[in-house]
Amino acid sequence: MAFPWLPVIGGMVAGKLLGGSKKSEPQAPQRMSYEQALGQARDILTPQYEQGRERVLGDVSRNLIGRGFYGQAPGDALRAGTMADMETDFQGQLAAAATNLQDRRYTQDYQLYQTQLQQANRVDPFWGTVGQIAGGFVGGPAGPAIFNWLTN
Repeated sequence: MAFPWLPVIGGMVAGKLLGGSKKSEPQAPQRMSYEQALGQARDILTPQYEQGRERVLGDVSRNLIGRGFYGQAPGDALRAGTMADMETDFQGQLAAAATNLQDRRYTQDYQLYQTQLQQANRVDPFWGTVGQIAGGFVGGPAGPAIFNWLTN
């Protein structure tokens, strides 16, 4: 026999060709843009912020009326300071919620991607068995006999 290793290589090739039913790979997830996440966070948080702001400013106004400062400069300064504090807190919460949405969405998409990738790389049991049989046949005792028969 001229090439004793040829049937073994033929068996490996047949096993890979018939056993590896390769499916298309899924696309890797893309991170949501910050602007999109900020818009979603704003849609969620703005109604709650508006209700809270009205309630707090109503409480401040009632407090100022009770003290006799309503419409005067010290009362207006207190009201403006309260509004500025609330707006600053809201912007911080908005930024945190947007980043949280980005991270959570990406994590969920990445987990789905990992699952799809595992399923895409899994060998179909039928073709795996066919590949093993063909590889064993060509790489086993029948391989050299067929090779010798074809070369003679």
